[in-house]
Amino acid sequence: GSSENSVAFSWKALTNVTKYIVYMYDETKNDFVRIGDTQNTDFIYSTLPGKTIRFLVKSVIINDGKAWGGEESDVLETCTRPQKPTLKVTKSTSGAQLTWNTSTNATGYEIYRATATNGVYKKIQTVSPNRTSYLTKNVTSGRTYYFRIRAYVKKGGKKIYGSYSAIYIKKPVLT
Repeated sequence: GSSENSVAFSWKALTNVTKYIVYMYDETKNDFVRIGDTQNTDFIYSTLPGKTIRFLVKSVIINDGKAWGGEESDVLETCTRPQKPTLKVTKSTSGAQLTWNTSTNATGYEIYRATATNGVYKKIQTVSPNRTSYLTKNVTSGRTYYFRIRAYVKKGGKKIYGSYSAIYIKKPVLT
């Protein structure tokens, strides 16, 4: 599992293993580096939101006071969830202007809108990671709209989503 600031992963226990060594790929060294040891079969690593990380785990068996390298796992590639954007909505003469802060390492954003407090949110736009605003034009003057946004990271053909921003309500006044 992952959150904005950490990834948690686990593996199947092996018999007679004394400990497991966890490695993370370091791009600057172009190799895996040791980041921790554990006797458990799970590990939590803290890092930046939306960060892609590769791990592998090696088992160690201690026999007669000597450490022996055991099995090595396959490489696990995962990433943390992107940050939750802070959404602001202002009135515009042609609709509602949405603005938000950029999310670290996001691949893009999805913008949603509903027309009732507990209404169904429909995706109205997907925008690139360098965008920090969107003008929604399909609004009716004086009607209340509910907007929210979430960032995502694309990994292995799948989208890993961050949390939705707080719902923001605005009554556009068109002239």
